[in-house]
Amino acid sequence: MKLYQKTISLTIVALFLGSIALTIVTDNSNSPASYLDEESNISKAQSPGHTVFTEYVGAHWCGPCHGASNALHDLYVTNGGGGSQSEDYTYISFYESASNGWPSDGPINRRAHINPSYYPTMVWGDATSSSSYYTSNTNTANFYQNGGNMDASAADYSITVFQSENGNMMDIDITASYTGSGTKTVTIYAAVTEETSPESYDGGGPNPHHVWKQWLLNNNGNAFESVTISAGNSVTKSWSVPISTVRPGGGHSAADNFLTVAALLNGDHTTHRSVLAAGDSHMGPKMDLAVSGVTITNPASADGYLRGDQITVSASAVNVGGLDYSNGGNLEIIYMDGNNPIVVSTKQLTNLPVQGTMSHSASVDTTNLPTNAWSTGFGARLSGLSGDGSSRNNIAVEDFSHDRPPVAKQATVSGENVIERGSIFTVVAKGGADDYVDT
Repeated sequence: MKLYQKTISLTIVALFLGSIALTIVTDNSNSPASYLDEESNISKAQSPGHTVFTEYVGAHWCGPCHGASNALHDLYVTNGGGGSQSEDYTYISFYESASNGWPSDGPINRRAHINPSYYPTMVWGDATSSSSYYTSNTNTANFYQNGGNMDASAADYSITVFQSENGNMMDIDITASYTGSGTKTVTIYAAVTEETSPESYDGGGPNPHHVWKQWLLNNNGNAFESVTISAGNSVTKSWSVPISTVRPGGGHSAADNFLTVAALLNGDHTTHRSVLAAGDSHMGPKMDLAVSGVTITNPASADGYLRGDQITVSASAVNVGGLDYSNGGNLEIIYMDGNNPIVVSTKQLTNLPVQGTMSHSASVDTTNLPTNAWSTGFGARLSGLSGDGSSRNNIAVEDFSHDRPPVAKQATVSGENVIERGSIFTVVAKGGADDYVDT
């Protein structure tokens, strides 16, 4: 009987320990698991009064990583770039994908630096494994509003990240600033990430965010940049990276899915450091110009155009960002030849303050437009910009219908189709509308 009771006790203990083990995954299992299916609650965290930075390690096969990924993203939605409560939180994800495995993150080798013994692992402020800020706990709001293990003088430091498209490249400027006394030498931890990965966790669930793709390093390519700053003397470092470094994701193009994340450390990357500040390219005011208000006027007809009509196209350039614009460029009136914009007239941009507008109009001769076109797109685009945050609103086109010649149909005899010699008969000729104008 005693042996039987002892066996029962050991079985209960084993079941209890097994249930705990489900919350943390310590090795890779190829078996699909149905772990977390719930959605994280959107955090209502209060800002600690300075920026906060987290590094996350997770894998596609890790069930509990679903919840961790959701928790980090929820906190970012409220307190990250464009957040509903503040803009002082960001993070970076080192993610093992089903298609590509773990990323090769040398020469910094940050995943080895974190050295996770379980997944998910979330490290706040470069915490060591013995710290409570080295955790799998998904209560991200609590860690954030309690300071996120940032340096005690974090409020004296700031980092701003600005990126803009330049052809097939993304130009990136990162500025480190300090408002305290004396001078400080800091290291700029910086990386290109995918705002939303096109891949998801096994069994469905969220797409991970802020997924690491490439380091931004010094000229030797062997370490992060190091700069010396003081009050009133910020330092900016610049890089140019192919936009193709990231993939489209979350319904956005690669350019719009390109997110630069950065942090300031009080030393190089070779050991654990104090994190002084953090930021990303979604935080702070943006430079953004857009085409708006495209109108098409044809004195001959409001419904469309006949080849040879002279139509007037008007549009405006509007500064929809949060920074004044004075970097030049052009507002062009265009029409579309297939997928190719044909420039009709160009006007040089003036300086545009926030919400500032500049208009342009031009006459377009439709004589040489294709005879078989059902419609033609007319509009405007911005070109030659410098520092514009996004190109997706730099062109706007409206379709205008082509009033095509009607199509003749086969003639028919009205009435009886048997006709006596010398009799009179009527031939009916018909035509049909061959466009979107005539009815």
